[in-house]
Amino acid sequence: MKRWTVRLSVGLLIVVLAGYGIRSILLPAASAAVFVEYREDASWKPAPESPLFQGGQIEFAGFEPTQLGGEDLGAWDEVVIVNFDRAADYREFVGRISAEDDIARYHLLKIAPQAPELLHFMNWRLRGYRDDASIDPGGQLPIDAAVLDTKYLDEWRNLFEGPYRDGIVMLNLLTREQEPQDPAGGPDSDASAEDLIDRYSQVATRLLGKLGGQMSVMGTVDRVVVGPAIRHYDVYAFVFYPSVDIFEVMFTARARVEAQVHQLAGLNVESSAGYWVKPYAEVTPAER
Repeated sequence: MKRWTVRLSVGLLIVVLAGYGIRSILLPAASAAVFVEYREDASWKPAPESPLFQGGQIEFAGFEPTQLGGEDLGAWDEVVIVNFDRAADYREFVGRISAEDDIARYHLLKIAPQAPELLHFMNWRLRGYRDDASIDPGGQLPIDAAVLDTKYLDEWRNLFEGPYRDGIVMLNLLTREQEPQDPAGGPDSDASAEDLIDRYSQVATRLLGKLGGQMSVMGTVDRVVVGPAIRHYDVYAFVFYPSVDIFEVMFTARARVEAQVHQLAGLNVESSAGYWVKPYAEVTPAER
């Protein structure tokens, strides 16, 4: 039975990849990720209703992002990912946001989102783990043992102990380590940063699917249009969790924490960043 399952999965992946090659023309002409802080006296509308993002299609939007890792880049009101069918619409947006009086500051990244077919395939795989009895988080560790960047310990505690208990999205903004050191293979190991991160992902992905999490958006960062150079991450991956409680189980799972040593070896931690954010209802995944 397992052999047929593997064959089926590989076959579906080939179909998805073939579909991606055929339908790549449906990818947006341009995409942007924007961190926005509005002026205190501004009367601004949430991103899904805001004329600021007209001419584009909002793929993700969340409010009150709280930073949990990386260089402190200040407080923000919203994080938005918006796609444009025409390059001209993207250029108009860049000009419009730069001239918006209600904005105190913003960071704008030009990004390349993952093809929808591959994102759907990944979420299909995640759903397949929900009834897998072999997946065991391995017990829970104290928050202090799971948090690596202690300067954000208070933010982590506020998340898990605070009044907000609904769905959240974790923003993972990752930069790979150029000269990774394999924690398991020693100095002679030729493991790449991608190899090391994949070791962690094999554990984390199974746990994520078991707990009902989903990939919201993912892709690569092309360049920083407005903002500091440290924002030039390699990849972004926004992950949805149905509740804060479910995310806490994931974050403190012994199996995930023990596997994290491989992820950390593959990442440039100082140049990466993490946030949690409340998603707007318009972009919150439905229960499946």
